[in-house]
Amino acid sequence: MSETDTQKSDLSDAQQYAWNSFEYHAKQRMDVFRFYLILVGLVFVGAFRTIEEEHSGIAILILFFLIFITFIFYRLDIRGKELVKISEEYLKYSESAMSKKLSNPSIAIISLADQQSSEIKTNGKWYEKNFYSFSQLFHAIYLSVFVFSILVIANIAYRNFS
Repeated sequence: MSETDTQKSDLSDAQQYAWNSFEYHAKQRMDVFRFYLILVGLVFVGAFRTIEEEHSGIAILILFFLIFITFIFYRLDIRGKELVKISEEYLKYSESAMSKKLSNPSIAIISLADQQSSEIKTNGKWYEKNFYSFSQLFHAIYLSVFVFSILVIANIAYRNFS
């Protein structure tokens, strides 16, 4: 095997490694978020069942647990995003090299997606700027669950302890 063949093989291996890492962490991030949504549904059902049965103190504890879980999943999402971005950086480099080699800029998919995102975040409507990426949407859901939980806790406290 010549030195050029070895370099091509190494580049191919590096690209495959980066892609596998990207795919693994992106899938893991989506799986974690999916699990969070299921967990939120179950915890809300449990909290509202305890409210129906007039166990307000337990409902409040369940909702505080949900706030804690929401924070944990929020932090997991941030870490998942970081791991995806690490792989993306190499893939962008690789795509750029392929784009130059093939004289075809459309192969630089991640870079093109980043450019499109930047354009929308700069020139888009307020909801496009603020609710465009997975991270923005996930964080909006985490915030909604947090705020809703606080409001329910406040309502329970007001009705039962005032």
